[in-house]
Amino acid sequence: FWLVSDRDYSLGESWISVGILAVIALGGMIHGFFVPRSTRAAEIAERDLERGDTLSPEFEALGRQVAVGGQIAGLIIVVTIFFMTVKP
Repeated sequence: FWLVSDRDYSLGESWISVGILAVIALGGMIHGFFVPRSTRAAEIAERDLERGDTLSPEFEALGRQVAVGGQIAGLIIVVTIFFMTVKP
């Protein structure tokens, strides 16, 4: 937003729009995906470790979900960097 207000750029330019959309998408992922799953993973880990010294398949499945979410977030970041560098 600082670039748009300080320079002669428009919010309609694709590289600016992609950046804004990426911030919104990543914020949504943090609050709607990562935080709930991380909280649940901590609860499952505590429960599993109270019962023994191994983590359950439920915890492993949740870990895989978080890993896929992280890959998607990384892809969003790479695409955003591409748009902001190339400025198509």
